[in-house]
Amino acid sequence: MQVKFEHVWPTPVDMVLLKSKLRSEWVQLKPISVQEMDFYLGRVPEWHIELKFLKKPGDYLLARSHDNKLRLSVKSNEPGNLAVHFPTEFCQTKQSRSVWRLIYSYQKNNGCRYLTTEYSFLNMQIEDKLEISIGNLICKDERSTIYKATRYFTKKGFIKTITEQPIVLEEMDDCTAAIIDDLFRQILRYIAQKLYHCQKMPVIHGNLRAKNIFVDINNDKIAKPTYYIGGFHHVVMAKTKEVDPNKLPNKRWLAPEVLTTKLLTPESDVFAFAFLMHEVLTIKIPHGKIEDKNILEYIAKNPYVRPTVPSTVPHWFRKLVNECWIANPEKRPKMSFVWQEFKNNNYIPNVSVIHMNNSKFDGNISVSTVGSLCSTQEIDNTLNTTQYCFLRDDFFLIKVTQALFEDFQAKCVHSENINESFDLVALFYEICSDGIAAFQKVSMRPEKTTALTSVLQQLLNEQQAYLLLLNLAKMNRMLNDLKNLEKQSILADLLITDVESRRLLVLLEWCEENAYNEPEANAELLNEYAYLEKNCTLRAETLHARIRGENFCDLDLDGALHGRLHNKDEELESRVYSVIYTLVRCGRIDEALSLLEKAGLYSLVPLLQLRKMSRNAALTPFSIDESSYYLARSRSLLKRTVDKIVSKGTSLSQVEACLWSVVVGRLEPALSLSSRTEDRLWCYLNAAVESRLDAAITNAHNGDFDVGIGREVENDDLRINSIFDEIATAERSPYYTIYRHIVNDDSLSLIASMDMWLEQYEDDLEKFPHIIRFMAHLVLLLRFSGQPVQEESANSVMRSYVRLLVSLKLYSIVPYYANKLPLEMAEEMVVEFMCQLEEENVRKDVLAAASVAKMDGVRLCKKIFNCIITRYPVIEEESKRDDVLINAWNWLIYPGNETYYDAMLGMNKIMREFFYVDKLDRARKLLQQSKKLVDKIVGSFRPIIETSDTVESKLLRAITEYKAYECYLNALMKFNEWFKQSQRSVPSIMENSTDDVGTLMDMQQRITFEVIHQRANEKMQRYENASKQSTTEAIGALDLVLRFPNGWMTFKGVESEILNVEEVKKLTGIKSRYITAVIIMLVTIFEKSDINRSAQLVELLADEEYKLAEVIPKEQLRILIKQLSVNAYKSL
Repeated sequence: MQVKFEHVWPTPVDMVLLKSKLRSEWVQLKPISVQEMDFYLGRVPEWHIELKFLKKPGDYLLARSHDNKLRLSVKSNEPGNLAVHFPTEFCQTKQSRSVWRLIYSYQKNNGCRYLTTEYSFLNMQIEDKLEISIGNLICKDERSTIYKATRYFTKKGFIKTITEQPIVLEEMDDCTAAIIDDLFRQILRYIAQKLYHCQKMPVIHGNLRAKNIFVDINNDKIAKPTYYIGGFHHVVMAKTKEVDPNKLPNKRWLAPEVLTTKLLTPESDVFAFAFLMHEVLTIKIPHGKIEDKNILEYIAKNPYVRPTVPSTVPHWFRKLVNECWIANPEKRPKMSFVWQEFKNNNYIPNVSVIHMNNSKFDGNISVSTVGSLCSTQEIDNTLNTTQYCFLRDDFFLIKVTQALFEDFQAKCVHSENINESFDLVALFYEICSDGIAAFQKVSMRPEKTTALTSVLQQLLNEQQAYLLLLNLAKMNRMLNDLKNLEKQSILADLLITDVESRRLLVLLEWCEENAYNEPEANAELLNEYAYLEKNCTLRAETLHARIRGENFCDLDLDGALHGRLHNKDEELESRVYSVIYTLVRCGRIDEALSLLEKAGLYSLVPLLQLRKMSRNAALTPFSIDESSYYLARSRSLLKRTVDKIVSKGTSLSQVEACLWSVVVGRLEPALSLSSRTEDRLWCYLNAAVESRLDAAITNAHNGDFDVGIGREVENDDLRINSIFDEIATAERSPYYTIYRHIVNDDSLSLIASMDMWLEQYEDDLEKFPHIIRFMAHLVLLLRFSGQPVQEESANSVMRSYVRLLVSLKLYSIVPYYANKLPLEMAEEMVVEFMCQLEEENVRKDVLAAASVAKMDGVRLCKKIFNCIITRYPVIEEESKRDDVLINAWNWLIYPGNETYYDAMLGMNKIMREFFYVDKLDRARKLLQQSKKLVDKIVGSFRPIIETSDTVESKLLRAITEYKAYECYLNALMKFNEWFKQSQRSVPSIMENSTDDVGTLMDMQQRITFEVIHQRANEKMQRYENASKQSTTEAIGALDLVLRFPNGWMTFKGVESEILNVEEVKKLTGIKSRYITAVIIMLVTIFEKSDINRSAQLVELLADEEYKLAEVIPKEQLRILIKQLSVNAYKSL
């Protein structure tokens, strides 16, 4: 079959550069990848290919599907089947699984792959360039040339067609509504982000709708779906784009202004995104009841009609949707604001998210963008496998982290009934185990994130610290049993008399237990061990066998040096040694012995038996009558022999050399071949324990044999501090420093090291929540066990943890840990974060937690109120501070009648500030919100005032001042009502009576006229009555202010002595301004109404009882009296 190609290389530009070179010297440059190009077409959905690109049967093109994989589409002539789509793979590497040699030479037939200034069609080939209009696509320079490439291919190798589908949630019945809601909201968050970046270019999409949003879930095998935006055939890199609305595919999503302006803009994309959000939330297209042919007419006639946003979504989300589809494009938010709203609210309503940031240490949870960790959403406790594979890691990290923090606090509270620190450590160990089990279940998925792995490792490290504490406690308890063997066992005497040896042995066994507890390694070890135990019997050709004329025999020590393993078992032997080394590393000596005997590798068995001496006191007796005495004595001979074998090492593999050296207590070569910190630590500890035991046995046997080992002890090289010094050269984790101080029982150094680490990472503490929690609970453990601690450093650690809890918004457990600080410091921290709380329920929960933590709730509430008042002074400009002050007063109500007096003082203090800067609307809001409570407070004081002769002057002054504010605000309200009534138009009444026009009307007209006339009279009567009533009420309310008992805002001498100079100054200014304002309001009413009491007002100003004339500024008083005199004269 003839194959014809029309190549696109060299291009005319390339030909200019290649003129001076021979054809043999021409070198085709490596194609740049699509990621390196300035422009990228994106994905083209199947429906668009079928309707727009493929015209005739046999036409085809190559594009990318929603999952970013190449796909060959061929026009079909079958009825009902517009096109056939063949998925292809590995085309860039000249391979294709789904189409055999899809294109004869793929790399020679891509159009425009070298033209960096033109539009890129790298991943799309078409038959006719006229089928694509380029002018309105993303393009910087002139229109690009589309090169035509013809190609032939056979049908051999075609695979079954895979049809693209929209988002499909498998096993949706097993998902809760919250989970599905979570997934849909993720889509909106990512799309908002991508559109924000597009508008920065600027790029107008012009075709936003759910049909053009693709989700790659890769058959549910990945943890986090990838979201793509499609439908880019209307994209333009410009600030506006001229369009014909009738030809647009997304008419239902069009903004109303597009119908008149014929322009797509970034604002129209925001409008479309609002309908996209609604479409995702409701799974309904916009204006679903309107037919397609009538949709533009409907939008034009109803530009303000919008669907209802579900009431189940949070307020901020509903508000955002309503702002985005507002009719006026100038009032719509920018896409940057929309994206910021999703970020500020964690973009997933009702579900808290903590973003994971990799740090230079372990890659911890970052809480810098946490909106609300304490989720109120109910999630099913049982999660099936599909949900584990489909949901985000962040969800589990949040829930498990929250549970861990709360459980630790609950166990600490429970510790008050515990007598021994061992039990508390066991509780902490149990909590870590539960958290690790939860994370391990999630990490079993095929794909797991770095954040999940690192958090799991931190919990494992923390659990190991608690295990070390438990093992140390067990060793201390075991000393009583060892004392029964004193002077009977070398090991017992060594552990009783040498603290260093005791700690080294605990560390060694702890390292081995940690290795055995590693889930993945343990699973592999068990599987391999089970296989080898059933299938492993090694044979070897040895010198001994050949002398006897036998072909094979069991492998012995002689065979290890001189024999040759049977070729069938060489690989099996390597596997055996690897498993034996792992078993020794995990401290499983009995299992290692069993496997060695099963495999026929007996040479190591005696040494492994001798290794038990460091764990079993009965194997190192002092008495020569004991059978183990000579076994201990032979230890030196065996070790010398093995030392020679390892030194020569010519016939030993790496694994064998490591195994033999470790068994006899040598550092090398195992240390050099260990890359992990825990393995290197084990090598040091193994050598230290073995050398100390060797030295003890040598001394006990009168030193009549030379072991040759134990030099490390004499040179003081392998002590705990020196070992951890070596570890610290490569390990920066704080955990190993903590292990070091724990095993040394050095609480002062432990606290100091933690404080130093926190100081070093002071600016990044939010990245290490689990580490800080761990350190804080170590401080509590040390205090609980009565160990000496440096209080300043310990308090620094606890402060860091309290700040972390506040950042995580775990408010309900903050008081417990804050209470572990000195009283003044604890109250300062609690007050600081409680000042920021706005929700009523959260405030009450925190106060309840403070009460449980034995903190003084009344004292806290007073401090919180005073802190807010001091921090947010009232200013003349409008500010959100005013609402904060209004909301702050509730703190004085929560404790009940214990703070009623303080609530009165607090109310007056806020009112005084509002009155002083003329913010009477805010004062009225405060009064309206708190009136019932204040009336209740005043009512509770009434019996005391009526029955007691010695009522505190402060209380009387507070009640009087509050009533003064209330009286004035009521008067102002009545005046405003009168003013509104006075501004209403006076109803008109027909001047002609029915008698005058009666001759001109028939009976029906006459009756109608009389009814209208009567209604007009009634309307006039109502107006006059309302005016008279509003006038009377306004004058009465204002008069009450002027005739306020003892004078408005005037206090007796004893009461005024309570006020400080600043308060007296403010009260004097308030009294002067507002009394003057009352008189002006009365003058205004007298001038504009039928009621004129100007003369009575003048008399009141001169009344000595109220002393109003002394309050008003003289110049203002002169003007008012003159005006009142004129009004009084007119009323005569």
